[in-house]
Amino acid sequence: MAVRESATGPAAAVARLRALLPPAGPTRGYAFATLVDATGTGMFLTVSVLFFTRFAGLAAGSVALGLSLAGLAAMIGAVPLGSLGDRFGYRRVWVIVTVVQAVVYAFGGSRLRNAADHPERVA
Repeated sequence: MAVRESATGPAAAVARLRALLPPAGPTRGYAFATLVDATGTGMFLTVSVLFFTRFAGLAAGSVALGLSLAGLAAMIGAVPLGSLGDRFGYRRVWVIVTVVQAVVYAFGGSRLRNAADHPERVA
């Protein structure tokens, strides 16, 4: 049995990375958008835990429950949103979901800021 030698060095590393990329065109663009979205979501979730526990004054258990329920809702919503994408087009559905997400972040954030500034009002 022959032992296969693997190439090393910068050129080999670049070749391995290129093999991971999807083909040029829309698929590569979708992959890049997914990478950016996943990175942003990961950063948001990490910072939100710190914000909710340190500045909004929520208990860690409450934050964990809230983020877990949000993740569950996202998993449950993926199938119906995929069906809507099949019917109306993925770009249109993506834009609508992104706008709704921005509105929720904008107005939901103001409620949390008010709760952090006035803890006596939080029921």
